[in-house]
Amino acid sequence: MIFAAAAVLAACAALAAPRAAQGAAPRDNGTISGAVTKADNSGIGGVQVSVYADAGGGRQVVASTVTNASGLYTVAVPAGTCWVGFSDPDYVGEFFNNKPTLSTADGVTVTAGQVRANVNAQLATLGSLSGKVMDPDDKAINGIQVTAYIYDGFGHWRPASNTTTAGGGKYTVVGLPPGAYRVGFVDPAGKFLGEYYDNKYSIDKASDVTVYAGTPTPNVDAQLALPASIQGKVTNADGGGVSGIAIRVFLDDGNSQWYSVGDTTTQGSGGYLVENLPAGNLRVQFSDPTGYYLTQFYNDAAALAGAADVATTAGQASSGIDAQVVAASRIAGTVMKPNGKGLLGIKVAVQKKSGGGWKTAGTATSNAKGKYVVGSLPTGTYRVKFIDSTGVYVSEFYKDQLMPDKAVAISLDVGVLHKAVNAKLAIAGRIGGVVRGKGNHALAKMQVTAFRHEGTSWVWAGIATTGPTGAYRLVGLAKGTYRVRFSDPKGTYVTEYYQSAAKIDSATDVAVRTGHTTWSIGLRLVLRK
Repeated sequence: MIFAAAAVLAACAALAAPRAAQGAAPRDNGTISGAVTKADNSGIGGVQVSVYADAGGGRQVVASTVTNASGLYTVAVPAGTCWVGFSDPDYVGEFFNNKPTLSTADGVTVTAGQVRANVNAQLATLGSLSGKVMDPDDKAINGIQVTAYIYDGFGHWRPASNTTTAGGGKYTVVGLPPGAYRVGFVDPAGKFLGEYYDNKYSIDKASDVTVYAGTPTPNVDAQLALPASIQGKVTNADGGGVSGIAIRVFLDDGNSQWYSVGDTTTQGSGGYLVENLPAGNLRVQFSDPTGYYLTQFYNDAAALAGAADVATTAGQASSGIDAQVVAASRIAGTVMKPNGKGLLGIKVAVQKKSGGGWKTAGTATSNAKGKYVVGSLPTGTYRVKFIDSTGVYVSEFYKDQLMPDKAVAISLDVGVLHKAVNAKLAIAGRIGGVVRGKGNHALAKMQVTAFRHEGTSWVWAGIATTGPTGAYRLVGLAKGTYRVRFSDPKGTYVTEYYQSAAKIDSATDVAVRTGHTTWSIGLRLVLRK
């Protein structure tokens, strides 16, 4: 939300002059008034107040003004529902009523000839963070780029603001809305190794820095090291260099969690050089994007956990980190529609028995002709699963099986390409319905799970979540008999099976046909006592 607020601030600051509502005469106008204040309730003058209304392609600015020295404003606007935004370069922009975006703002109802008062806002002051950057000898480094990143809520850290160190290696990043940030340090000249605060080499491992409204956050310092490097050569069984091998270097975060800190690709001679690495005990992976060779780790380890450490020293190269790659087995085939034409975008997962379950050893995705190749497979016995993530087709195992234990086993020897592992996927069936609660009102975010009859038991076959109207649709189902469970992840409602059964054994069967939707499989859930 903070990131969105920052974006709102920039957008509102660039607003054009107000436009009159088309077709609105003065007698059709009402008035909005209010006050914009700081946290101490003192007024803020010069704040841009922008009023939005629905106009064709979305919410458009129909009127605007600025607050007076006391933070007060009054603006004439068309009668109806509107939305109000507040922006100022020194404060965190927002929309009424304390909302970060226009889409989440509360509407304000305006009546012609009347004043809608108390459309107020209290803006948070922007914050800052500062520190200094030193070299390994505690000497200040000027010219280091410092970037503050903010989490966007979707798995990514986005740049919020940046600056460059100047005299004494000092810096200050300004214009930051209150919140948690991560700070990166990069040397554009490449002399020093970049890092994130506090002494981390991945933004996901970095420490948070909290910025407060109107208060500087000091001492976000960094001491940059000279970069280390790793070099070596990758060869095949005949001793020839192998080009195109992907090299990835990992560092332990101190909790036995390894994360990537560098990568490269071998050249024509098989040689490679990974630069800009931290000093420490690192591990090196060798993998073949084409799948002709097995993935391995230095020194001849099959997994990262068993790899040998490579000691690196700041400012020096660790050489002789070589590998001899081993020919891998591969599985290839074609995934088709029921009419025999190639099917694009089907995930092919090669699985191997592991304890009481199945572990994926390799994957690929079918191309426009339905062709696929899964490579880098060790010798062993496998099952192959074809998965349609869209649910249009039935996911299955080779050959025409729904369960891995019934699938055809494929045994692979060293360096073998096993061809013609094909699949012709059937059009899937579906189950749909509506989940309601007391008073017949729709229940959103309920889980609906399908179980397919398999032999003498019921096995999991799919899951869906109800939408705002309580509706759901289970897709990707094979022809057969199912039973359906309705449950509330929050535990507010009692879990039941169709129709109103407490256990799956007493539930009502639901028949699914190829290419058809079985509708009206709904339920009215009762509150848990």
